[in-house]
Amino acid sequence: MNSEDKVERAIRDLKNGKMVLVHDSDAREDETDLILPAQFADKDSIKTMRKDGGGLIVLMISSEIAEKFDLKYLADIYQDISDRYPTLGKLLPLDLPYDTKSSFSISINHRETFTGISDIDRSLTARRFAELAGNGDINDFVREFRSPGHVPICIARKGLLRERKGHTELA
Repeated sequence: MNSEDKVERAIRDLKNGKMVLVHDSDAREDETDLILPAQFADKDSIKTMRKDGGGLIVLMISSEIAEKFDLKYLADIYQDISDRYPTLGKLLPLDLPYDTKSSFSISINHRETFTGISDIDRSLTARRFAELAGNGDINDFVREFRSPGHVPICIARKGLLRERKGHTELA
């Protein structure tokens, strides 16, 4: 199967709620992530990702969704408040060996979760975020979620792979 066929198959599988493996590059992190559209997240898929994918479950979102919910990169938030909290400024990831800027933003829990860390809680957080990304607004977002939480958000660059070749952009 050639690369184009593999990509088409992965897109088809994602549309049908199946997980796919995505490798960034031998020259980058050289990591493979399990990716699943958030609207298909359930306790079993979260368990699989947690156990077989290394444990960290994140929401990878487009820059358009980030703008819709007024979400910023965590490094930018740290920079903005570094005068008041100098330690956060000193923690800025300015020395990443694989990139110029991390895609991480805030972390969230849905307000109906208990601790937010269980597979059931994280699947609820992921599913509701996906639903609101499609048809909600910022008021819905702040009404339904709290931060910090147990589901980090990663924001893709506007130019996607032209700007950054990470899992967030590949997703």
